[in-house]
Amino acid sequence: MKYKTGVPVVEPSEKLKQGEFIFEDLFEKYFCEEPICTSTTDGKHMKGSKHYKNPHEARDYRFPHEFREFMFELTKKLGKEFDLVLENDHIHLEVH
Repeated sequence: MKYKTGVPVVEPSEKLKQGEFIFEDLFEKYFCEEPICTSTTDGKHMKGSKHYKNPHEARDYRFPHEFREFMFELTKKLGKEFDLVLENDHIHLEVH
């Protein structure tokens, strides 16, 4: 796994390690690239966030390049008249 510049590399909880192993394996399988962790204990998260729990139980990851390009272009073309919400298994499009 790669880390965005400046992101602290901290030891995750045993449970998070299990999830990361699965996440990394599937990420590389589907996107043919290594995931990039964008936040561990840094950044601003909700009060009580598991990012701050010790041992650490949360991390953030960057979307694959192709997916980001798709979303950027889609939001640009849709403009301010629409909202997009990323759900578990679909993208929700609605009138703003």
